[in-house]
Amino acid sequence: MDKLQQQLPYLLEKARPYACQGHVPDDIPGLKKVNPQWLGMTIVSASGKEIAVGDVQVRFPLQSIAKVFALAQALMDQGVEELFRHVGMEPSGGPVDELPPVSPSAWPRMPREARRKPANPLIDSGAILVSSLMNGETPQEKLHRLLRLIRVISGNPTVRVNEHVYLSEKKNLRNRAIAYLLQEQGCLLTDAEEALDLYAMQCAIEVSCRDLAYMATCLANGGTVWGLSKPVIPRPIVRVLTALMVTCGMYDASGQFAVRVGIPAKSGVSGGILAFVPGKYGIGIFGPALDEKGTSIAGVQLLSECVNQWGWSLFESGVKP
Repeated sequence: MDKLQQQLPYLLEKARPYACQGHVPDDIPGLKKVNPQWLGMTIVSASGKEIAVGDVQVRFPLQSIAKVFALAQALMDQGVEELFRHVGMEPSGGPVDELPPVSPSAWPRMPREARRKPANPLIDSGAILVSSLMNGETPQEKLHRLLRLIRVISGNPTVRVNEHVYLSEKKNLRNRAIAYLLQEQGCLLTDAEEALDLYAMQCAIEVSCRDLAYMATCLANGGTVWGLSKPVIPRPIVRVLTALMVTCGMYDASGQFAVRVGIPAKSGVSGGILAFVPGKYGIGIFGPALDEKGTSIAGVQLLSECVNQWGWSLFESGVKP
């Protein structure tokens, strides 16, 4: 960690100018007036040592990063085999908000296994469907269980939903169209409005770089939280999450990201990136200036600099210490 501590500030400042090539989202409350040059990174080792550089004090909504942990909760509720009867596990090759596949009107009467389903749980249609698979009588009960998981793995009992972001997410017409298409074709296990409500709330959960890094470290440690004796997320589920983050975590730029960076990661349109080096580090990044895919442009550059410096890519012949 000493080399990381010494070199990370330099790498962060080297990546910061890339923010000039991006844009700050204007549809997320609280981010309209942020400085696009902000860039922060926290790294937490598997043994709990922490390094923080840059603008790490800013809090921001998880947005699509929440999909990873909603999926983890749904997998713990339903099991791997049952959950993937409802949603696929392949890269979509399309944008995050692509509409779900539309089939003939006879589709709702088909056996569930025969229906076309969202490509994977990390695009919007797949994540809205996953929201309907979590155990709980109401969206609020499901949210409470998801928040409890996130608070434990982040080590922050104050993590909560940003009400303004939640209300904004509720008005998203694209998500509403997706949810009602899923409901019309018999994919959802709940009412469309209930699935949408939970999805909007999970996107609005507010965190810091530090929270993200500790959440990522839980995944890097195979589902174990430092200081707790039992895994919080079962190791087989972490394996599923890791694979999906590598293949689908950056949407239609996932292949490019795998070549350029090569570690499991999940981005959000708020400028957050959660990433980890299995068995070694959890990483949380915030950089609000986005590229054309909706990912932090300076954040990806910073991750690329770190991977090149320390050989973290999963596709290296050997990961350096």
